[in-house]
Amino acid sequence: QGLSFLIETHSEHLILRLLRRIREAAEMTIKVIDQPLSPALIGVYCLSKRNGAVTIDEIPVTKDGDFAKPWPQGFFDERGAELF
Repeated sequence: QGLSFLIETHSEHLILRLLRRIREAAEMTIKVIDQPLSPALIGVYCLSKRNGAVTIDEIPVTKDGDFAKPWPQGFFDERGAELF
C-alpha cells in the first residue's frame, strides 16, 4: 500500500523477532495471511560514532532470517548467550 516505517530501537528482542518471522516464512512454518516478511521489506542499520563523525553500517538480512554479516563489536553481545 506504499507505506514505509522508520523504527529506531535499542531492543535486540524486536530485531530477533523480525528475523524469526522471516525465517518462519521461508520455512513455511507460519501461516502467512497476506505478504510474508522478507529481507527485501526491511533494512537494518547500525549507527556509530567514529572519529567525531557518525557512520551508518547496513546489516543485511538473509532469506533464512539471519544477519549476512556480524554486528559491530559491542552490539547485542548477549545474543550468543541467549541462543546457545
